[in-house]
Amino acid sequence: MKAPKLIISILGLLLFLPLQAQEINLNWQPRKDLNINLPASIKIYNAYGTLPDNKPVRAMYALIDLSDENLKLRSIGSNTIRETTKETYNRGNGILAINGGYFASNSSVSAIIQDGEVIAPGPSNEISRGAFGMKNGVPEIAWVNSRENDIPKKLASPDIHSASENWDVNQAVGGGPILLKNGKINLTDKEEGFKGSHLARHPRSAIGYKDKNTLIMMVVDGRQEASAGVSLGELAQLMLDVGAKNAVNLDGGGSSAMVAANEVVNIPADITGGNRNSLRKNAGALVIAETQVPQRPKPIIFDTEDRNYSETGIWNSSNQVNYYGESASRVATSNKINKAFYTFEGIERNNYQLASWFTVNTQNNSERVNYILHSEGKSDTLFINQKSLDNLGKWNVLGNFEIGPRDTLEIIGATKGKFIADAIRLVAKKGSPVLPKRGDLRIAVISDLNSGLGAANYEWQVDSIINRIPKIWQPDLVICGGDMVAGMGVSETAQLQKMWNGFKKHIIEPLHKEKIPFAFTLGNHDGPRSYPVEHKFAKNFWKENINKTGLHFIDYTNFPNYYSFIAKNNFFVSWEASSSKITEENLEWLEKQFQTPEAKKATHRFVIGHMPLYSVAQERDSKGNVLENAKELQHLLEKYKVKTYISGHQHAYYPGKRGKLEFLNTGAAGSGPRSWLTQSQKPVNTITIMDIFNSKDSIVYSTYDIKKDKAAEMSLFEEKTLPSAMIGVNGYMLRRDIPESQKFKAFLSSLNTKEQDIAGIAQVEAKIEEDKLKLSGSYFNITSNFSDKNPIGIYKERHTEEGELLKEVKFKASSPGSGTFSSQLELTKEIKSYLNFGGIYIQINTKKGNLRAQLLPTQNKAPEPAKITSHYPKNTYAVRDIEALYEIKWSQAIDKDGDFVSYIYQLSPKKDFSEIILQKKTGRETSLKMTEKQWFDLLGNSEIGEPKSFYHRILATDGSNFSYAAPTALNLMKTDEALDDLAQVPAPKYTFKGKLAASGAGYGAEWDNEGKLWLADYNNGLIIKDSSNKEIDFSPLTSVEINGEVYNLNPVNGIGVDVDGNILAGINRRLIKIDAQTGKGLAVWEAPKGARAITAPRAAKNGEIYAMSLFGEDPNYVLKQQGETFKLLRTLKLKDRNLARTFDMTQDGKTLLFPDPGSPKIQIYSSENGRDYTRQKDITSISAGSSAIQVIDNAIYAAVRSSGISPSSIHYRNEEKQQMWTLEIPEVNGAEPRGIGVSKNENTIIFCSWDKGGGYYLFEKLEE
Repeated sequence: MKAPKLIISILGLLLFLPLQAQEINLNWQPRKDLNINLPASIKIYNAYGTLPDNKPVRAMYALIDLSDENLKLRSIGSNTIRETTKETYNRGNGILAINGGYFASNSSVSAIIQDGEVIAPGPSNEISRGAFGMKNGVPEIAWVNSRENDIPKKLASPDIHSASENWDVNQAVGGGPILLKNGKINLTDKEEGFKGSHLARHPRSAIGYKDKNTLIMMVVDGRQEASAGVSLGELAQLMLDVGAKNAVNLDGGGSSAMVAANEVVNIPADITGGNRNSLRKNAGALVIAETQVPQRPKPIIFDTEDRNYSETGIWNSSNQVNYYGESASRVATSNKINKAFYTFEGIERNNYQLASWFTVNTQNNSERVNYILHSEGKSDTLFINQKSLDNLGKWNVLGNFEIGPRDTLEIIGATKGKFIADAIRLVAKKGSPVLPKRGDLRIAVISDLNSGLGAANYEWQVDSIINRIPKIWQPDLVICGGDMVAGMGVSETAQLQKMWNGFKKHIIEPLHKEKIPFAFTLGNHDGPRSYPVEHKFAKNFWKENINKTGLHFIDYTNFPNYYSFIAKNNFFVSWEASSSKITEENLEWLEKQFQTPEAKKATHRFVIGHMPLYSVAQERDSKGNVLENAKELQHLLEKYKVKTYISGHQHAYYPGKRGKLEFLNTGAAGSGPRSWLTQSQKPVNTITIMDIFNSKDSIVYSTYDIKKDKAAEMSLFEEKTLPSAMIGVNGYMLRRDIPESQKFKAFLSSLNTKEQDIAGIAQVEAKIEEDKLKLSGSYFNITSNFSDKNPIGIYKERHTEEGELLKEVKFKASSPGSGTFSSQLELTKEIKSYLNFGGIYIQINTKKGNLRAQLLPTQNKAPEPAKITSHYPKNTYAVRDIEALYEIKWSQAIDKDGDFVSYIYQLSPKKDFSEIILQKKTGRETSLKMTEKQWFDLLGNSEIGEPKSFYHRILATDGSNFSYAAPTALNLMKTDEALDDLAQVPAPKYTFKGKLAASGAGYGAEWDNEGKLWLADYNNGLIIKDSSNKEIDFSPLTSVEINGEVYNLNPVNGIGVDVDGNILAGINRRLIKIDAQTGKGLAVWEAPKGARAITAPRAAKNGEIYAMSLFGEDPNYVLKQQGETFKLLRTLKLKDRNLARTFDMTQDGKTLLFPDPGSPKIQIYSSENGRDYTRQKDITSISAGSSAIQVIDNAIYAAVRSSGISPSSIHYRNEEKQQMWTLEIPEVNGAEPRGIGVSKNENTIIFCSWDKGGGYYLFEKLEE
């Protein structure tokens, strides 16, 4: 009776063996439709191919990186509850799941261990079965049996009598048989009791691992047209082929199912023929979830029942299975009439992965179906084979496209047969920010890519944005506004080669690989004319790499210094603006370029240059940082109808306009973004996307904050947070979106002035007629007498700033303190511009104070209310009877019109503010500083510890319109608690005495032992003055001779005084000592080769000289004079030191101080032995960056640069006295300090300025 079965088995084995010798033909491809919604540690792959006998097979596997600590694998199951793999996936909050082991109606035949608890023990008879488990995050595959007390035991082999031990795992699922062991096929089906039809081809599931960190899950479809299924041997081979070393079979047949990213990955065969919409209910599943679920783009799905779907022609509902969603797919015959359409109304414009779902019919469907994406006047035609089983049961990715709410997708059958419309899916690409509408020409504009001097690498956000440009914005052209490398003082050829090679590797080659043309202008760090070695090197580099630009040149005779090209009928000129002067030769060439046919026929004309015409950034509003003859250059560009001048250098984004010319001041992508003039906003690294629309004759800027780890977090820059105009050393320009207005209004109040308040109000209306400003107004209840001179006037300047009188206004009194006035003002282009950005004001001058208001366009709105942020109503704050400053802070009031906003702080004992006991104007400062004593006195006779309540609020004004938030409670009480920290006290009174020298790039000031004053001029050496401020005989000192060699004193990085009273100077890489009496050179030392500049030298009381490097990563030196040179005693390593243009130290050299030029901090390093230094807590009490510091005994003096609305200042700090103060010095007009001199008695302070014309500002302390 058993012989026939044996014969059949042998025949089956004989048939199977030769097939195994042939190959399974599969071409594995990543499932882009799934991977876009999975973490990087999980990847799904798909393959459709043939088995050795040419039967079709379709398989999928997941590769899981278990080293991702955010992944958590669980075996979830039950003996009695049955649910589909999708249901278990949902219950386990999964991102990936595969079906588990074998089961009966009321029990799990296979083992299930869930979170360390044995749910089902698995086989307990005389056989063992293969199983998968996880112990402390490490995968394991073993033979398992639980015949002893229903506790699963791990066996050394499938033999039930082999050595065993308790299987101590956290998660496990049983199955069997084992397929692979130690990298070899080890199929133990017979030993595990499998026989009969189980050995034939079926749908299969398996799990295995490559190593302890790499898990593999696989499903193979079967019992359907697309896939015959596989035998156990074929499954083992597939697992081996994809890299598994150990693997086990799981339950198969109708149970085989994988779910990932909320989609069923395969076509389960619970119903014969396969149907993804019908999954078998199982005993359990293996589910991978995320511990912390990150925010991912939610897929946007449009099905045929959605209102976004429409069709024309004859359509029917299909009877094909594997449709998406709840409704059947739609089917039509391929012809010219039948079409389907999807609109994308309601979505945000973004970069999406576009995919289509359709049912496959190999008999009737068309081999080519066209998907036509209509986007902003353009069409992309894509096609797909709806007949191919390779496209079954999945989202077929059509590609990545920029898609917006007005775009449509059209589906048309292109070849004979039927075509299907079922569902369309959009997934915003991972890391993709909101995208603008695409223009006819899209340009990505970047600038100032460089980092530290001589660097061959780039900061991470630069590499990131170069990588993101082709993926996210896919521009037609990239323009760089200059400063591509970090030169300007690098003369060594080897270092220049490294820098430009770094640029080639990091910038130009990635863009060239993506076939994106690259245009640029040379910056001052790329090789300006004043640096001939670098200038020549840059020219040679670009001559060799001109093909990398991919530009369509019109004239490249003078490339790369200046050249012209076209892009999509737009004409571009790059001129050489690496310095502040455009050469006559360059200008003559430029005029010829605009007379070429290409320029005349162009839709738009653009000019690219590094230096801007008008300044926009702090620390860059000075001659040398803007182009000379700005008005003449603008007139030239307007003459040839240039649309936009694109520039860099300022490191701050600003979209401007003046006259007929627009400006794109590009922000910095690399190091050192800068804050805007007059603003306290934090600077940002940016990229600007220019979309040029020919039909609308418009250009849209979309600017992004790029210093974000995730691209999706790159927010669009809100231009309305920028001032309505920039006014700098070269003149003004308006923000690009400021409209031209014809009507204006103003509401005058003394609250808009800096002076004391007076009673009375006034209002004004004005309009432009025939190039004249005609205004009329009324004033009411002014109790103070009008001034004899200019009682009412029209002035030119922005809110909070004193302006120039344009015209006196005649008035007519109707009663005491009330009346009317009117006037006409001839308008120039400049006054019109000032009117548009609120730069004209009306002022009524009285003998006790003034009423003032900006004349604003009628559509202008009040700023947003400011809210107090430093004090909360629920708290009670204590104040002492001391002179320490006490500060109230509030939020900045955003004005979307770009007007300057000033603030008034009000305090009242009543919530309705019917009684105001304190009112203080703070100008544009968002805080009020009074002494604790003043607040203490406001509490009157209240006792120590007795709370007293007030109400306070902030009025915000743009110079005409007011806003305020609801008042909040302020609870105060007196305290007698002692001071235990530094107190901020009011600054002593210093008076400005004028400049000691009218110009000069100030880098320090020192007094020698004879009282002579030595002033360091970065470019021109040393200026020496006697006590009467007269230059002595050998001043200026520009060079010295030492040991027969002449040394130029240029550049002077700083000066100090040696213990013997002679002068020490840091001259680039040299330390030079100078006789203070004669000006003769005494000694010289040069930093080792490869090192860079040193800063201000300092002498310790033991005679050692500390010469610190400019750059934090460079060595720092301690020396001692030996005759005409200095001996290097030791080199100091200061971990994490920042770049510092100067430094100072205590007299013993054991405490070193380094001010940060860009951030409000001073780094402190201390040492016990003068050799090993440890970084201490930074000083952060300064308001902005500093490049000037001096230590006098226990006091630290720092000259601090201006920051936004805060002027330059002197900051004092004394740990011994527990005091600090800040002295604002508006007299220096926002100049950047590069040095400070403080006399021994601390009565004289010299502020050494770098810009604003340079010079040395003298301040003397007033006697108290």
